[in-house]
Order: sequence, then C-alpha cells, then structure tokens
Amino acid sequence: MKHFLIICVLVWVNSLFAQTDFSEKKPHRVIDSIEYQPAMAGEAADTELFGLQIKLEEKDRTKISAFTIGYFLNDALEAEDSDYTAYAAFYLTRGWEENERRLRAILAGVINFVSFYDSTWNSYGVEFIATWENYTLPISSVLEIDGEEVEGSDIYWGHLRGGLGLGWRSPLSPWEVDNYFSIHLLYEPGLLYFDDTKDTANNFVLPRTTYEDRFHLQIRFDMMRRNVMEMLHEGFAGGADAIVGRRHNWDDHDFNGSFTKDDTQDYEFFSGYLFWAGGIPFLSQRHRLIIGFHGGISATDSLDRYSAPRLGGGPSGDETESLSSSPIPGARFDEFLVSRFALFSVEYRLEVLFFLYLHFKAVGGEVRKAELIQDEVSITENEFVGSLSIGLTSGFFWNSQLHFEYVNDQGVLGREDQDGHNFLVSWSKSF
Repeated sequence: MKHFLIICVLVWVNSLFAQTDFSEKKPHRVIDSIEYQPAMAGEAADTELFGLQIKLEEKDRTKISAFTIGYFLNDALEAEDSDYTAYAAFYLTRGWEENERRLRAILAGVINFVSFYDSTWNSYGVEFIATWENYTLPISSVLEIDGEEVEGSDIYWGHLRGGLGLGWRSPLSPWEVDNYFSIHLLYEPGLLYFDDTKDTANNFVLPRTTYEDRFHLQIRFDMMRRNVMEMLHEGFAGGADAIVGRRHNWDDHDFNGSFTKDDTQDYEFFSGYLFWAGGIPFLSQRHRLIIGFHGGISATDSLDRYSAPRLGGGPSGDETESLSSSPIPGARFDEFLVSRFALFSVEYRLEVLFFLYLHFKAVGGEVRKAELIQDEVSITENEFVGSLSIGLTSGFFWNSQLHFEYVNDQGVLGREDQDGHNFLVSWSKSF
C-alpha cells in the first residue's frame, strides 16, 4: 500500500560554503597545491575549477539554518510493490557565549527534536540540558514485518516527551565546533497515547494512554575533521546511550495480548556506535575510507512495538548527533522493529571535484527483529540484514546540497523473496 509520511530525520545539512571558526583564525588553504589538500570545514580556501578561480570564505558553523526535503522510492521497478515516502525537516543550530550555550532543533511539525545546553553559569564545563521530542503523526500506522503490513495492526499512537538533566562537556582536538566529549544524564517524563481505527483487528488489544518515566544516559565523543561538504574526513567519533523506562498504566496488549504487562511495563535498551575515517595507503586525500559500527541490546528482551528501536533506510548524516543513527540503505523508513542488533559499515568515498563526492557503501550485520506466529507478534527472530549502495553528494546552486543514492538489495534486507531497486533523492538548502 502506498503511503505518504512526513518524517523528521537526523540529517547533516550544510551548504558548499558553510565553513566556520568558533575559537581562533584558521589557515587559508590553497587547494591545488602539489600535495593535494581538500577544503575542510571551517577553513577559507582558494581553488580553480574549469579555469575559474573560486574562493571559499570562512563561515560560522555555530549558526546554521537549513531546510531538507527528500523522496524515497522502494522497489521502484516493481510497480505493484513500489512504496514511496516523502519527507521534510527544518534543521537549526545556534551557539552563543563561545558555544557554551547551544540550541539544536530538527522540526517537521508533527515530529520534532529540540535540545538546549547551557554551561555559562560555571567554569568547569558542567552543563544544564533541556530536551523536547514529539511523535504525533495525524495518520495511523501499521506494523510491518518482513516488508509486509500486518493485517489488523492499524492504530493511532504517538508520544510527547520532555527532558531535564545535567552533564559535562569538554572540547577535543582538532578543536572544531563538532569536537568534544560529553556525558549527560536526563530524566525524560512523557505521555504515550493510543487509539484504534476501523481497520484495527478485533483481537488486537490496544494499550491504555499512559504516563511514562525514562532515565537516559548519553555519552558522545568526536575527534573528526570534516570536509567542505561536512562529511567525515579523518579521525574517530563514537558514543553510547542507556535508556531505562516504565509505563505506569499498562496491561497485556497487541494481538491476543502477546506482549504481557509483566514483560514490557519496565524496559531498558543500551546502544553504542563508533566511526573511523582516514586515508588509503599510496592514494591522495581525494580517496577516503570510513568504517562504522552500530550495536544495541535489551538485556531482558523487555521491548515491544512502542519501546523498541527501529532501524531503516533514509538519509544519513555526519553531524555529531546524526552519527548515532544507524540507517540501512535500501530499507524502508523504520522498517525493522528490533530488540538487539550489530551492524558494520564500510564506505569508500572519492572526491571527484572539491564539491562533488562519489560513495560506495556496504552495510551488514545481524538483528533480532519482530516476527508474526499465529497472530502473535514477538521480537525474537535473528536474521542477517545488509545492503550495497552507490551515492553522489554535491554542492548545488543557491547555497544548497544534493544527494542521490541507489540500492539494489538482492533480497539481503531480510525480506523473503523481495529483491528491489531503491532510490533516494534529497535536497538541503542553507539560509
């Protein structure tokens, strides 16, 4: 069934000329030197393109406003099975007081993520943090398993969740706006709501709307240099999240009450990621290799449809916070409902021109995902997932960026006998 979703995605969005300095003056780079040095984020640079002299000016990356729209087409060459999703989001970052007070927001109206940090009240790097998120789609959602919609699972549901906490943050080399170590502990109270539709099955037990408590430990470190297009160039980055939650008004729910109150009222999930980016021996800096890992686990298998993480496709990003997401090229948005996963990625990237990059990426690993057995859902099936993709990222007119991606999944995405051709197009405009 074709469907249209407005989805907020953690995207890195910056333009060809969005460089910055938030501490001290950076060197002026001549790109066409004998030993090639690419233009880096936060540096002014001179280059020549097709006989034209081009000068990149230093810009302030602590103040970014951008709008991203995109279109994702899944199984595009099989018209009867094709599935498309359009998405749009506004991305905003602001930094004040030498970046000791920061705002980051991804806004799509019905789905929003906002984080505010402030350490100006002390000289030790201790931060106050406040967050907000809402997932409040005005349309119902259907559970998908193995690429197929589960009949009778159509319901309305969503959440509103705030957050307050304290943490500590310290800058790291190479001392750019992205480079820091941070650790934060948040209390995240929220409201989960549910409602049925005319297509909800008679044996589907709807959860009650409930108040939810969550505690969230978040760790980030970033020692990456990024190129002129804000993509990973050299260094390490990683992080971890630990979430413990409790739903207060809770009962057995879903098909035939297959998720029990005793198993799912209290839940936890632990996840982490690590990236390395660097050069390839005997090749210039036009050639980059990026290796990544994402993993997560629920130690007690206490997750259900409303607390389990979801892995899927869509645009990825190289901004510090965006690195924590784990997209699988070619998969649908939020396609895999999982209770544990381990994914590895290897990407080769070629700088064709100083603003034009060609990508080849392989992702593979194992997930414990949802399965349906005799009208009862559980998240217990271990399966290999993976994909191969080719992409193109380029600076574009009007201070914007284009990204194209094609995936021929050959059935490796965990869908039975469903080889597919998948396309992603996104455009980001910086203001």
